Amino acid sequence: MKVSVEITVNGKVHNKDVEPRQLLVHFIRDTIGLTGAKVGCDTSQCGSCTIIMDGVAVKSCTALAVQADGASITTIEGLAPKGGLHPLQEAFWNKHGLQCGFCTPGMIIAAHELLRVNPTPTPEEIRHGLEGNMCRCTSYVNIVRAVQEAAKVLASTLGTDLIRLQCYEGLDASHAVYEWNYARQLLEIRLREAANNGDGNTSADELFSYRFLIERPLLQAIDNSRERPPVLLIDEIDRADEEFEGFLLELLSYYQVTIPELGTVRAEQPPIVIITSNRTREVHDALKRRCLYFWIEYPDFRKELQIVTTKVPEASRKLAEQVTSFVQELRSTELYKVAGVAETLDWTAALVALDQKELEPSVIDDNLGILLKYHEDVEAVRGEPVKAILDRVRNPAARRGRRR
Repeated sequence: MKVSVEITVNGKVHNKDVEPRQLLVHFIRDTIGLTGAKVGCDTSQCGSCTIIMDGVAVKSCTALAVQADGASITTIEGLAPKGGLHPLQEAFWNKHGLQCGFCTPGMIIAAHELLRVNPTPTPEEIRHGLEGNMCRCTSYVNIVRAVQEAAKVLASTLGTDLIRLQCYEGLDASHAVYEWNYARQLLEIRLREAANNGDGNTSADELFSYRFLIERPLLQAIDNSRERPPVLLIDEIDRADEEFEGFLLELLSYYQVTIPELGTVRAEQPPIVIITSNRTREVHDALKRRCLYFWIEYPDFRKELQIVTTKVPEASRKLAEQVTSFVQELRSTELYKVAGVAETLDWTAALVALDQKELEPSVIDDNLGILLKYHEDVEAVRGEPVKAILDRVRNPAARRGRRR
């Protein structure tokens, strides 16, 4: 029995019925036709199938398509803007970091993840970061040079690093601050046993050193290895538990973290911290008092139209204007949850895929689920209300009157 999934790949939403056992790599290659991710082995060792899922590099042969339901995925095809190359792709080309090209997409995605975590890696750190990817037809010298070149380009472009922490229910310190690389520690013990005829005696000081420490976003943000303090984006704090919010408050008060095995890590230059909330719950007053508060309203007609035409350039001007105006009108309706800009973009992309040049009542009724996410809202708008809103949209005088 097939299962329905909704997976966003390179900004495009795909609603498909898949077999429960279908691998994500086969969904990407066979179901939606993106062949950059390769199937190079049967043991998940080669890394040719590496993609980015919800901001993290993942070997797509190790995940099922049903496990990616609701996820946002970036493949090599979507890494760069249309018509251009990502700095990593340019660097691989300029530094001859490829030969047959089979492993290159996975190698570039893995390098992308490495530079996200460590924007200025040493050659040794690059080799370690790419250990999960194999190249069978060239040495790794030029690949390392390519990653170094891309790191320089990205650093010069951004000026400083952006570190993002996505909050969710159940988020704890091991995912937000640090954790120990237990698999690597165990491997170290086994290697010493093999080298010393079964004697794997390793001191705690050696095992619990920075070499085995996995730094998560909050610890990365207060690390003093950067020349300039990074920007720390803590996204959707309201989705995290109140206990985590209390921990975060303590960390942001002193910009320091105590690791029992290593001591206290304190930021010499505090990061620039941006915290966002969707108000699914109230954030504690103690955290609010330490922030400069800024409310972001929905964009006006002109700004939202500019966003739509920039993000969905395939849409005709008439369709973009009608969609923007319709959503602006819809936001004045009493609903449980009004459509945001993300829904506007998704709806526009869907209409383009349906080859729509302008809005029609029947098409809107069929696709209201892209704009509205509650059954009660869809039923309240469908039918006559849709026709009334569309009439106002088609009236130029009415539309001009609602532009701010």
